[in-house]
Amino acid sequence: MRSELNTGDTGDEDDDDNEEVGNEEDDEVSDTEDIIHEEYHESSSDQVDENDNEDVDTSTANEGVTNRENKAGRGVQLKDGELDMSVYDLFRTMKLSWPCLSVDAFGSFDPVQHKSPYTLTFVAGSQADKDKENRIYLFKCRSFAKKTQSEVEFGETENDSDSSSSDEDDESDADINTTEDDVVPNKKQKTSNGESKMGEGSGGLKHDGCCNRVRQSKVNKDTFMVASWSSKAVVSLYNVTASLKRLDASSSSYETDPQTPVKVYTAHSTEGYGLDWSPVSTNQIASGDCSGNLHVWELADEGSRVSNVCKFSGSRGSVEDIQWSPAESTVLSTCGTDSAVRIWDKRTLTKSMLSVDRAHSSDVNVIGWNPQGDPFIVSGGDDCQLKVWDLRQISKSGNSSGCSPVPVAQFGFHKGPITSVKWNPNESTQFAASSDDNTVSIWDLSLERDNLSSSADGEEGDLPAQLLFLHEGQQTLIKELTWHKSVAHMLLSSAEDGLHLLLPNNL
Repeated sequence: MRSELNTGDTGDEDDDDNEEVGNEEDDEVSDTEDIIHEEYHESSSDQVDENDNEDVDTSTANEGVTNRENKAGRGVQLKDGELDMSVYDLFRTMKLSWPCLSVDAFGSFDPVQHKSPYTLTFVAGSQADKDKENRIYLFKCRSFAKKTQSEVEFGETENDSDSSSSDEDDESDADINTTEDDVVPNKKQKTSNGESKMGEGSGGLKHDGCCNRVRQSKVNKDTFMVASWSSKAVVSLYNVTASLKRLDASSSSYETDPQTPVKVYTAHSTEGYGLDWSPVSTNQIASGDCSGNLHVWELADEGSRVSNVCKFSGSRGSVEDIQWSPAESTVLSTCGTDSAVRIWDKRTLTKSMLSVDRAHSSDVNVIGWNPQGDPFIVSGGDDCQLKVWDLRQISKSGNSSGCSPVPVAQFGFHKGPITSVKWNPNESTQFAASSDDNTVSIWDLSLERDNLSSSADGEEGDLPAQLLFLHEGQQTLIKELTWHKSVAHMLLSSAEDGLHLLLPNNL
């Protein structure tokens, strides 16, 4: 499945935004132009207590079950359009004028955090209607519990104060744990109603073409890099070290970041989607294109020069996703439209060292390599299936013996193609997945440790026993998700209708 977003008009409000954006190259950004609209959601401990005291009917939509053993917490969209907030410790949305196909978290930049307030830094790449309007957005979320006036750093207005004091019970009931966030994008504006806005066209790093995939890496002790696959068939590299520092110290007067790529990799003949930094050799990057070519290359001189380029051409279709080994600097995995999952060693260019030639019945869209040392890879395909592979059970001769490897776990729960899979960096048995059925699921393999080869056995009702959490709040085309390893179990998902930041309370 080709991972593209429909960037056409989605409503009258977006039409107005797009008309304003069109003249930005000639005019300064006005206060009425916006790329990000914030919506705050509260999670009350009183709500959880009420649910605990009542018998929960798992067949109803308003399900707030958080029993880790056999029942999944569900962020369910209710009839009135609101989510069941009792299953979240934190939840917030960010509405963007342009959808972002890809997001990543700066886990090595933000410190490890165990309690609120949380400070989280992310990068996202846009899919604008016009190539010149595309940007790489660096933005910071600040999440507060019991936010007071003294904690507001970016000019909260009278409107905000009025809304926060509209419920008189908030001041008298100390048990209520409300959560709100500040967003500090790399172009901050204030509007008449006090919302935080980011100017389209001026905010963000300029990017030539739509961003197919964006990935960040701390390449050495002091340098942070962002790589972006462009629809123009190039990979752009940005040194964002200074940008992150400015973002960390920014205020409402933060100015536009004029930075351009320090290097543009042009060796591919077609665009692509596979892109990943090595976690072992952190200046090493791999990129795969739609013609089946896989390139492994290194950065030198703080990203201004490319060296040691290795090229593979063993795939028989588009390379849709790439994951480096978390333990070896020469080993990486790929998946693609040839239905295969392959393991490569860059020292052997002729063919892949391991392969599952029919890993799925159709395109394999995404893969994830367990980052904590367990020899497991999870894959997701157009066939709506999630499969977990044990590398120790994949024959070195591939499938030449006629016996295809069997996944150690398989889940057919989703009703649409799988668009993203990521292992939880803080729990080796957990992974998250997103699907075109507009849901995000979180799974825990340890709940079926004695019978992993079964396909969703031990179900209760319509929920597999390994399903820990199901988020149903996004409505259109969820394309990617990422954990933020600085805060245990914090997850960000990206869809055509914006970004969701969530912290389930049952993990």
